[in-house]
Amino acid sequence: TSIYIAALSQEAGFPPGVFYVLPGYGPTAGVALTHHMEVDIVSFTGSTEVVKLIQQAAGKIYTKRITLEMG
Repeated sequence: TSIYIAALSQEAGFPPGVFYVLPGYGPTAGVALTHHMEVDIVSFTGSTEVVKLIQQAAGKIYTKRITLEMG
């Protein structure tokens, strides 16, 4: 589904670099993205344990927007 949404964003004319899909493991990829200063928004669907890690990381960076869904 995420890959499809990325393709639709390109078809809709979104500029390159606005929308990315980065599959990976939440404890490493999700937390690393949350800490990265050039990433404005992190959206994650996964386990409660990883959601808590991302929340903790985002709590240290007050300008980071996150969307979390426990699946």
